[in-house]
Amino acid sequence: ALLVALQGQQYPSELIQVIVINDGSNDNTAQIVQQFPFAILLQPRGTGGKKQALKIGIEKASNEWIITIDADSIPGPEWISTINDFIDQQGEIICVVGPVTLTTIDSNLLQAFQRYDHLMFQGITAAAIGSGLHALGNGANLCYRKDAFHSVGGFEGIDQLASGDDILLIEKFMQQYPGQVQFLKSKKAIVKTTACANWKELWQQRLRWVSKAGSYKNSRLHLAQWITGGFNAVLLIQSAWCILNT
Repeated sequence: ALLVALQGQQYPSELIQVIVINDGSNDNTAQIVQQFPFAILLQPRGTGGKKQALKIGIEKASNEWIITIDADSIPGPEWISTINDFIDQQGEIICVVGPVTLTTIDSNLLQAFQRYDHLMFQGITAAAIGSGLHALGNGANLCYRKDAFHSVGGFEGIDQLASGDDILLIEKFMQQYPGQVQFLKSKKAIVKTTACANWKELWQQRLRWVSKAGSYKNSRLHLAQWITGGFNAVLLIQSAWCILNT
């Protein structure tokens, strides 16, 4: 579905290079990619994790700008052209953080929680990047200059973490290129990705996310985490108190 969406982009096909990194999958990814002649299939040996897979893809890329998207994510037909127009309008810019929304299969509590949780996260991301306070973003919709990636040392220093190919990299960009990381607020730039199907998947996802928390360099982001955690703790304590003291 992703390759079909990329094939239908309203942007000159000769200016797009699609690279699929088959990072140790056990499905028929390779066979599917071979049905799309425009896509380059890379199958690295070993399991170096997502950052290593991305690094291999970036090294293979021959264009000036890199756009990353996850295999289970779907962009709209004007996705690339909208990002390109935004870059042209902004001038001095090296990284574009794009919006991501969740698609849900079932109308249950888990799906509803993820949808609203993700919506909140997108609002905070837009505010954080727009104000330059701290780094946030999603690797399912991220664009940056290839030379800037090499300039900040790529994933060096954060490659040992299971996650962080997005926020920790954006943090590097913001430190070295202040004011040149922007959030793209446009419906045409939205990428849709699937919600976790069960609580176990959600738990594993959040464990990956929290694994990078100690590596944030920006003290403002640490403060935001403590404020959020404290506020949620107060809500839990308050709920329990109200039940016990009707």
